[in-house]
Amino acid sequence: RTVVTKGKAAKKKGKKGKKKKAKAIKSSEAVVGAASGELYVFDDKRNLKEIINAHAKAVMAVYSIADSATKASGPACLVTGGKDSKVRIWTSTWEMLHDFTAPGSAPISSVCLRGDALKLLVGTQRSEIYEVDVPGSLSQSEGMLVKGKYEDGKASCEIGNALVKGHYQHELWGLAVHTRKRVYCTVGDDCTLRLWDVAIRKECAELVALPCMARACAIHEYPDEDNHGGAEETKSRGHWSDGGDRLHIAVGMGGSVGQGRQKLDGCVRVYSYTKEGDIYKPVARDGEVAYVQIHDAHEWISDIKFSPDGKTLAVGSHDNAIYLYGVDVEDDGEGAIKIKSPPRTFKKHSSYITHFDFDCKSMYLQSNCGAYELLFSDVSTGRQITSASSLRDEEWATWTCTLGWPVQGIWPPCADGTDVNAVARSGANTLIATADDFGKVKLFRYPAVQKGAGSLEYRGHSSHVTNIRWTALDECLISTGGNDRCVFQWRHEAFERDPMVSLASSAAGGARPAGGEDDESDAEALDMLDEDDGPAKDAFMTVKPWVGQITAPSLAPTLDPRAPDHALSLEWVYGYRSQDTRHNLYYTCHDNSIVYHAASMGVILKGLHDSGSSSSEEEKYEEGDDVLIKCMEAEAGTGKLIIGAEAPAFEAVEGGAELEAHETACFWLPGTLKKRHVEQVPVSKNKEAEQPEQKLDTWTVELKAYRASKDTQLSDKATKPIRASCIRRPTSYKQVFHSGHDDDITCLAISHDRQFVATGQVGKNPTVRIWHAVSGALLTMLPVVHQRGIAALGFSQSGEDGPRCLASVGLDELHTHAVWRDDGGHWSKVSMIASGRGGRDKVSFVHWLVDGSEFKFVSGGDDHIDFWTISGGICRSKKGLFGGEKKPTTITGAVNHFMGPSDHEEGVKTPGFRLITACATGSLFRWEGRNFRDETPFTKQGEFPVSAIAAIGDTLPTSRLVAGNTNGTVKVFDKSMKLVAEYKLENLSDSLFDTQAGDWRRHIRSIDMMDQRILIGTKGSEIFEIRAPTHSPSDGVSTDEKILNLHHGPLVQGHYKHELWGLAFPPPPLPSADKSVKDPFKDLFATTGDDGTLRIWNMCTNSVVAEANLTLGGVHQMSRAVAWTRAEGAGVSVLAVGLGGDAGRRSKGGGGIKIFTFDHSYNLLCTEEGEAHKLTGWVSDLKFYDTPVDGGMFRLAAASHDNTIVIYDIDPDQFEIVSSPDKKNVITKHDAAVMHIDFSDDGHFLQSSDAAQNLTYHNLGGENFEHAMKKISSRETADFEWASWTSPLGWPVYGIWSDGPAEVDINACHRSPSGRFLAIGDAAGRLSLYNNPCPKKGAQGVCGTGHSGHVMNVRFASDTDEVLVTCGGNDRCIMRWGFSSQ
Repeated sequence: RTVVTKGKAAKKKGKKGKKKKAKAIKSSEAVVGAASGELYVFDDKRNLKEIINAHAKAVMAVYSIADSATKASGPACLVTGGKDSKVRIWTSTWEMLHDFTAPGSAPISSVCLRGDALKLLVGTQRSEIYEVDVPGSLSQSEGMLVKGKYEDGKASCEIGNALVKGHYQHELWGLAVHTRKRVYCTVGDDCTLRLWDVAIRKECAELVALPCMARACAIHEYPDEDNHGGAEETKSRGHWSDGGDRLHIAVGMGGSVGQGRQKLDGCVRVYSYTKEGDIYKPVARDGEVAYVQIHDAHEWISDIKFSPDGKTLAVGSHDNAIYLYGVDVEDDGEGAIKIKSPPRTFKKHSSYITHFDFDCKSMYLQSNCGAYELLFSDVSTGRQITSASSLRDEEWATWTCTLGWPVQGIWPPCADGTDVNAVARSGANTLIATADDFGKVKLFRYPAVQKGAGSLEYRGHSSHVTNIRWTALDECLISTGGNDRCVFQWRHEAFERDPMVSLASSAAGGARPAGGEDDESDAEALDMLDEDDGPAKDAFMTVKPWVGQITAPSLAPTLDPRAPDHALSLEWVYGYRSQDTRHNLYYTCHDNSIVYHAASMGVILKGLHDSGSSSSEEEKYEEGDDVLIKCMEAEAGTGKLIIGAEAPAFEAVEGGAELEAHETACFWLPGTLKKRHVEQVPVSKNKEAEQPEQKLDTWTVELKAYRASKDTQLSDKATKPIRASCIRRPTSYKQVFHSGHDDDITCLAISHDRQFVATGQVGKNPTVRIWHAVSGALLTMLPVVHQRGIAALGFSQSGEDGPRCLASVGLDELHTHAVWRDDGGHWSKVSMIASGRGGRDKVSFVHWLVDGSEFKFVSGGDDHIDFWTISGGICRSKKGLFGGEKKPTTITGAVNHFMGPSDHEEGVKTPGFRLITACATGSLFRWEGRNFRDETPFTKQGEFPVSAIAAIGDTLPTSRLVAGNTNGTVKVFDKSMKLVAEYKLENLSDSLFDTQAGDWRRHIRSIDMMDQRILIGTKGSEIFEIRAPTHSPSDGVSTDEKILNLHHGPLVQGHYKHELWGLAFPPPPLPSADKSVKDPFKDLFATTGDDGTLRIWNMCTNSVVAEANLTLGGVHQMSRAVAWTRAEGAGVSVLAVGLGGDAGRRSKGGGGIKIFTFDHSYNLLCTEEGEAHKLTGWVSDLKFYDTPVDGGMFRLAAASHDNTIVIYDIDPDQFEIVSSPDKKNVITKHDAAVMHIDFSDDGHFLQSSDAAQNLTYHNLGGENFEHAMKKISSRETADFEWASWTSPLGWPVYGIWSDGPAEVDINACHRSPSGRFLAIGDAAGRLSLYNNPCPKKGAQGVCGTGHSGHVMNVRFASDTDEVLVTCGGNDRCIMRWGFSSQ
């Protein structure tokens, strides 16, 4: 019953009188709806005034509004709703103005009329709310609703689409999500199947009426085999087009509401949908919804799932069985898939089936039942797998079982097996959500193994939560309520822990932390949620044999377990990652600065001048500066002279004297800068190309000398001012680091204004960090949405006409694309505005198009290029159309190149930006929209792929495109793609490049251009900077320009293959050396790597001063060990290099040793004798004993992976090995590969450690090695002094090892020259510093991070404790560290 009164609500029992004639309602009267369909009108004295026949069935809702002008006369109109589905609008005199039926003839439950009587809300008992447009207007003068003027007087109410829809009968259980699209479906006891859109939060398909209640459903997406994208559009496996998508939804029939068994209990129907625009429509046959039906189960269906490969449909029933049907994914011509019957049946459960999951390979099934069993079965046969341990490492495609190892911690205290109704693991495998009988949705870290694991609680459901699922990309969490029949969509928001803010204020959505058994505090619960849930680490070497092989010295030194009073500071990173990434090298907005990445560090390399500061406008050349002028003989007298380029050494030249030529093509003249000019470059008059004018910095130069005898024309010009453009080379450099990544950085992008840098990494939870390009300061870190790693990043072109955006591409199987918007300005705050999945092909780049383009951005890689649009939070892609017979090819990069009209038939007709891509076919492609238009061959043969591309300029005169290929060819093109200049990297230096085509050190991976400089990054981890072609507004072509390096060799270089292990410092000068003579080997160190090179580095210039290729028998060899020594009074030092290594395959040639000499002039030569010493296993460590023993010979010990140690004699005069391996000088006491060796102080003893964690001591026993085979005990060596300590095993280093889960492998150790410190390199990428000795557990250390993986070697400089160098294994980086007092 509903009572409405314009005065006070009546609370007293009404008095029913006789039925009277209808009269106008007064404001003091009440209207009551009766079960008979009548309306009772009571006066203010509780007497029945009249009875109105309003509805055929019970009146369920009454609502009235008053006339604002004549309130005293009563309501202006009255609205009633009945169980007969009718809504009627009455005047105050009971004239019926409008009468309409609710959609679907649903009984009315509520009505509400807006104050102006033009909008009406109607709620039905089918959980629907409609907004109805009411024709007519309220007459303020007459106080009544007057009909509007409509044709024939047939004014009618217009019912729009439902504002709210939902399930409406008994309970709601069935829920399934689409694994790739933002849709999900539900089925309920109201006998309906509904498909919902995550983005708009509404139904996106027509409702399907089911023949009975249903409590289980599953979605199987199926790409249409027809080409819906047009005749020319190619189709890629895993790529979904916008139109023509098809869904198949399997529904398990039946349920229990206390009404007994139904006829269709156990039946399964599969409905098919096709997509038309944004709406899915059920496939119909003969005007009715089509379906495929199977019925083998005897009781109602409780769970149903398709296998990951889509070939199996599993159906779990209340008859205790799971039915496994084959699925034919071929279309039957009418829009439905085929289900193969009879099924395979698994019947080992002793109660009804509750949940089950497939493994990722669709081979196995795990299942739970009402008897709390967890069983496993074979999908292909339906047989039980009785050995659960055989599947303990199996990867499950989903986890919805409430029982199992990863969900042990989800159960609350004293819970029975029915308290948790459903669980769902996130797609990223990091979270698990639960639904319970108490109306709570909980969020746990996955796996939740410990009892009472911490969680976040979310409330909203009024009764038991029956099901829960994550949507695609873990964007949202969907939960269904049982008795409340509601579907909740929870937005998934990542948040960072702030120790100063409670969890309640940090978490979104009203989350409340729930602790363990006694509800810990907010902070404790958050700490539990923030624990690193990475894979459990096996205890490293649970049994450590070496622990029993150490003995403390008789007079132990004073121990200091505290951390050293020094901090580690990273000073320089040698290396550049380019082998598996590209487009990661750029100029920044700061003059003479570039940015790139190495290991887990972003590196900014800044050029400095004599003042020690970075270059700026006022620090460039000034009038009166003496400079060098490079004169090309072919250009003598033309004024095309270059200032400040790399010049040969020369003596002062008298005026008029002849200066010898450095090359046949050029010579150098000294000159003085007289006057500076700033020229304005003319711009195009075309409005589309109009841009600010560019300034050129030029000088008038007075020459001091000239070649009068050889070039009269130049002699004439020499007495007059000569105009020359200016490039200044920095005198030194410094590095600024951006740290914070915890794994390898795999991609780098810079914003259009070159102020901001974004870097992405690999890892389980890969992060993207945005930082400043000058200071390296972190601006923001994006929430983790990608899996495995970040494949590519790209900033939008500008923020002038719209928001700044960043696109990121993940390394997951389908290469998820995400778009982020700069909400805070300067990238201080970001939000993800769209996402979408790509294909399975590798993605190498993502690039934004200019504003106004049909598409927003492109991405490409192996055999594809995709063009993307953004709409409604979704990124949608279309394949690039190569056209004709041209097959899709690998696209390596893309740029927006400003182009002008061309004479070519297919050329550009109007000025503007065009998309140009670099291709593996050795050509440059131009695109219009997503259609290929024309091709520019890069080389005549086209056998070398174009691997890097960049473009600058936004006007016709300044437009330039530069590209490089895998053979080291660099080409510069103008606005019409005409060649301006061509360079060959092999011409930089003959000693740097092999003549073989495709050499890694010529293979260009990144390229950038700014002003008159070109920056080039190669696969050989080298960065070069060369001079760009002279800017010519007249577009003159000069393809014969010689390559000019702006630096002495590479600007940056490093090792470039597999791993880096070998590291050595030269020993300090002998005490007898002359202290007044500078040590020629000071500030040097040597490295060897799997790239087969020996490199000598200078720490002052941070460059390689000598290099040698390592070969054995004419074959390039890896190297993982190097040792350095020198003889007394000799100006030559000796390096021993150990050959061989293991990069996932066994080296065919075993190992060996090569001997090199290195003198004070930095000449590095291999002795002939060094070629002859081969070993059966690769060399893992080398040590010289620097003091001559045994007749004045040096000793060299080589540790090999054939479990042996070989002791050699080295002639200090001839620098040759004078002994060969035999039974006298070969130690064979190890049972595993020998990893580290150290000589005693007197050179007569050796300690060694192997891969099996054994520590062994050997007596070398004099000149003839008569006791070399003798193994001695640790007690005998306890008081020995050791010339070096590099073994991570032993009494002095026992305390560096940690116990328990935190234990990691320690790869390298080194004692400082003073003996004060121990430096440790471990498998977690950390450098640690301890006080020496460190024999006690729990000793404190100082940590330095920068390497992205295991640190394979660490060494102090030979003469100081304050210089430390480390080698990264897989990151191949060398890092130099300094000390600073804490």
